[in-house]
Amino acid sequence: MHQHVQVIEKDAVFQRLVEDRIFNQLPCVVVTSKGMPDLATRAFCAHLLQSCPLICLGLVDWNPSGVAIMRTYKYGSRYMGLESHRYALTGLKWLGIRSCMMGEVEADAMQTLTPRDRSMITTLSKELTHSDPEWVEELKEMDESGYKLDIEAVYDGVGGFQGLSPMLATAILRNEYV
Repeated sequence: MHQHVQVIEKDAVFQRLVEDRIFNQLPCVVVTSKGMPDLATRAFCAHLLQSCPLICLGLVDWNPSGVAIMRTYKYGSRYMGLESHRYALTGLKWLGIRSCMMGEVEADAMQTLTPRDRSMITTLSKELTHSDPEWVEELKEMDESGYKLDIEAVYDGVGGFQGLSPMLATAILRNEYV
């Protein structure tokens, strides 16, 4: 029986996790909408979560856009009107990439936050302060560091592609998500 749903931001990461057969390491359903969540993906996940008692975990870049993607999955899209909240994944937890996973990442893999990133951090922090304080803490760390990180950059620090699946599996088994 599946125990959780992994919602993956990027198709390339999704493909790699499928190739690694992460669902054989941990019983899970792996889903992507290839970037910003579309209605079909959110509707599928919402139906799945209503039908089965599963934990929903998000794997996104450690940047404001990644947090915005998770916010859309969790609360729905502002632009979709009344229909959007119907497919909200209110139990979504942030699996990664998070600051605690970046210990072995090379400094040159980090990217400098842009003024737009900083503006998004401010907006997201205000929106999520009461509902997701742990997410706001990650945004604060991001802002204070002045950097952001793509999921792909973590590959080099954790043993290449082969290191990503075990890192995620360990985080899931230890309940290291917020």
